[in-house]
Amino acid sequence: MSANDPLEIVAGKIAVAVKKSDDMTITAALLVHEARQRVKSGEAGPGVKWEAWAAKNIKLSKSRVRELLRIGEADDPDAEMERIRGRTRERVHRHREKSAERKTPLRNGARSADESLEPERRQLIEWATDASLEDVRRVLREIQRDPLDIPDFLDRRNKAA
Repeated sequence: MSANDPLEIVAGKIAVAVKKSDDMTITAALLVHEARQRVKSGEAGPGVKWEAWAAKNIKLSKSRVRELLRIGEADDPDAEMERIRGRTRERVHRHREKSAERKTPLRNGARSADESLEPERRQLIEWATDASLEDVRRVLREIQRDPLDIPDFLDRRNKAA
């Protein structure tokens, strides 16, 4: 594709592709806006509601269609797209901060995914994390051969170590 191009050229191609992508998003947004107006004016048939028409004919999530509508209806679609991206970045940042702090327990009462596991599962994960890839593969082959015999296999392996 561009393996022989200098990196500066590759960077320029990336910028052009991103701009084209943004232009296509705005084009799609304007088309969604147009479709909504036409459906609401009755062109899709009597009693056809926009939401039903969109769900049947536009293969995107409801939230993505609403997002495209906001862009398509905006006085400045580029600015609206950037505003939506900024809000998404903020929301993701807040979610990641919250997840990192995890002051509130998970639905099962645990404070982390590991905490919700039974001790044997945690032990297996700890063992696999420290074991060589060869040992992990050996255990996986053993599980595939006889899934009920694994606890004995791990006990034998731990005693040998």
